[in-house]
Amino acid sequence: MKNSKTFILKTIHDRKSVRSYDNEPINPKILDELIQYTKDHSTGPFGNTTTFKIVDAQEFDPTSLKALGTYGIIRGAKQFLVGIIAPGKMAMEDFGYSMEEAILKATSLGLGTCWLGGFLNRSTFSDLCKISDNEVIPSVTPIGYLAKRTTLRDKMIRKAVNANNRTAFDLLFFSDDFTTPLNFDESNLFHQLLECVRIGPSASNKQPWRMVLSSKTLHLYLDEDLPYNHKYEPIFIQNIDMGIAMAHVSLAAEELGLSGKWTNVKAAPEHNKFQYIASWVS
Repeated sequence: MKNSKTFILKTIHDRKSVRSYDNEPINPKILDELIQYTKDHSTGPFGNTTTFKIVDAQEFDPTSLKALGTYGIIRGAKQFLVGIIAPGKMAMEDFGYSMEEAILKATSLGLGTCWLGGFLNRSTFSDLCKISDNEVIPSVTPIGYLAKRTTLRDKMIRKAVNANNRTAFDLLFFSDDFTTPLNFDESNLFHQLLECVRIGPSASNKQPWRMVLSSKTLHLYLDEDLPYNHKYEPIFIQNIDMGIAMAHVSLAAEELGLSGKWTNVKAAPEHNKFQYIASWVS
């Protein structure tokens, strides 16, 4: 979100999944700003490009909306932001990175969003967006203004997915290797940065990220649920989560005045369970 006046740490902390939307159309200027942002931020740190398209739900009657696979989960949304990418090396991570950037931009513009990957009829969205044979739609998000009040249904869904629960800091982040949990004062810049990762959204709120801080380099790992992650292959839901974590690191670091970039490091610490993904090198 470079050169944005948005306070990204606040946006990351404030954002919540929105499942009920108002009927008010999105202000055209706000929608144009979001669309332009997605064009300017379409390439992830490993070079894969996500194409974003807007699907206008107002073109469909309620019966047709069921075909999108979001009926009953999302209510009142007039438009969906659809992310499209070609599978490949680090493609899911780059997709998660770019999609989360777009979602946080939408949040900063006063719009509600909700990551949708499982409750989704991809073939219908694929037809609507006219994607090519070598492309997939890993996820979409509704975009729109929040409903005036939170419904009981919304509260029940949040409770069902443990949306408000997050794994403890010292179970996710480690110093030098995986034997020593990180122990920072909350005022420490790296604590603030990693807290933005900890509170981030993830598929089914599984929070599969693990990180090791060594000499100001952050190594990112996936605690993979193998059957779950491969359910929609060649879309890997938890690798998308890794991209979300990467985006939170990059965006938070920029605001905190920490410089670095994502790359692969051959000498990253090894673990017999966690899968190495990438390193943020300052």
